[in-house]
Amino acid sequence: MGKNPNSVIFSLVLVLVSLIIFSLNIFWYKYRNLNSYNPNYYKNKYLNSQWVISGSDNPISDEELYSYAAYEYIKGVNPILINPEVPPLGKYLIGLSIAVFNNQHAGNFIAGLISLVSIFVLVYLSTDSIISGSLATFLTTVSTVFHEQLIHVPQLDIFQLLFFVSFSVFFVAYQKNANFFYLIFSGIFFGFFISVKFFLFYFLLLDLTLVLFYLFRKSKINYFIKDLFFINFFGLVVYLLTYFRYFVLGGNFRGFLGVQKWIWTFYSQSQIDMSRLWGNYLNLIFFNKWKFWSGDYPVYPYKYWTIVWPIFFVLGSLSLYPLLKKKDGKHNIKDLVRFLLAFLLVYNGFLFFTPIYPRYLLLLFIPLNILLAIYFGRLIQNILVNIKFKIR
Repeated sequence: MGKNPNSVIFSLVLVLVSLIIFSLNIFWYKYRNLNSYNPNYYKNKYLNSQWVISGSDNPISDEELYSYAAYEYIKGVNPILINPEVPPLGKYLIGLSIAVFNNQHAGNFIAGLISLVSIFVLVYLSTDSIISGSLATFLTTVSTVFHEQLIHVPQLDIFQLLFFVSFSVFFVAYQKNANFFYLIFSGIFFGFFISVKFFLFYFLLLDLTLVLFYLFRKSKINYFIKDLFFINFFGLVVYLLTYFRYFVLGGNFRGFLGVQKWIWTFYSQSQIDMSRLWGNYLNLIFFNKWKFWSGDYPVYPYKYWTIVWPIFFVLGSLSLYPLLKKKDGKHNIKDLVRFLLAFLLVYNGFLFFTPIYPRYLLLLFIPLNILLAIYFGRLIQNILVNIKFKIR
């Protein structure tokens, strides 16, 4: 007669969950004994770095800079005085990790765990499929771009991933239920997302994504404008609140705008020849050749690259067509697919024209993993349904 399809689903999900737990345990075992935060080391590192001494021979890495800034922020230092070109929220979260766990690494691991849960929730709520949700979580867990966020810590990209997925959960839920509660939380997580890294770019990135989404959905203009207004309103309020310490120490709104202007000037004065880096991310994905913007723009391999990168990039992109074309029946997943399509179009444009670090691909591959999980999850479901009918 064959096996019961429900038992097959249960067994498959159990295997995926076991592999997820096993993978995370490897990281926990490897990094459980990380050294405690040493404030004197990071202070000396910063004071002798290129950020204080022009042309210093003792450069400080991003991880070290964020660690030092995070500790000082938690102590109450004005966030515009140290590493002001990057918004403060991510560094406050790193500082919270230092305050609670006495190291700057735990925050990334916790953010990674919550991201995995959020990815499962996003996919499950959109597809009503435990298989698709488990598969999306599994693909993320074994992804090397995700691993890199747990190895070279602390970084800010894992926090962005968490807030992007959380925003997606509430935004897709709002599209289904039109509950203002979901719209408010969409705006809040929109604000968190734009408060981690360069504000203006990520603000435009998500707004352009939303514009494309509503165009794909053929939404009425009045709903379109209303949703964008509230999401942006709550998002900008959150962004403003991340500078609370600046205002507590006497800063005013005019000065705050001056800080934002300075940040724009800081990035716009870059001496990088952008044209030499166009499409750099595609060379990295397909050929493991990453061009860096120093000297003669040397090319490096990336040690976390694997052959599955180009495969997942192509398959994830191709999966969009059948997912959008197929009628969904009882469970409508098209809002999530449309949203991810809009985001991938905008984000690919950003990656094509700007200098990148390999870690920027985290926000590219996780949506692709989700699309693959939805596609193959539905394929597995259809196979099991056919088996069920054959059994009967």
